[in-house]
Amino acid sequence: MVEQDDVEIVVTIIVNPASFLSGNQGEPVEHDCLETIEAIYSSHPDLTDTPLENAEVWFTDGSSYVISGKRHAGYAIITCKEVLESRPLPTNTSAQKAKIVALTQALELAGERTKHTQIQSMHLE
Repeated sequence: MVEQDDVEIVVTIIVNPASFLSGNQGEPVEHDCLETIEAIYSSHPDLTDTPLENAEVWFTDGSSYVISGKRHAGYAIITCKEVLESRPLPTNTSAQKAKIVALTQALELAGERTKHTQIQSMHLE
């Protein structure tokens, strides 16, 4: 979290108004800034970016583009060696929805198997 461009840790002399709520004005408020940042910016504390051992690695992607005024969309689920599934999507499908459909279909296709699914971007825009 400390390495993120959108997080800046600075020392300040501004008094935290919450410190006046405790009733014990003589006691300092104790907290760990890094722990607080991790708790705020982490979606789930037990998630890691470490791939699972002995897992199949699947890649997913979805896209949408316009050719001659007509929108085309589709998605694919692949491994390093084969295409597992590749399908067109309805013409009104956005690129964002195509990516979500690709990931959802990969999870359904995998069922209970242990897998590591890699999406093209770290977030869906």
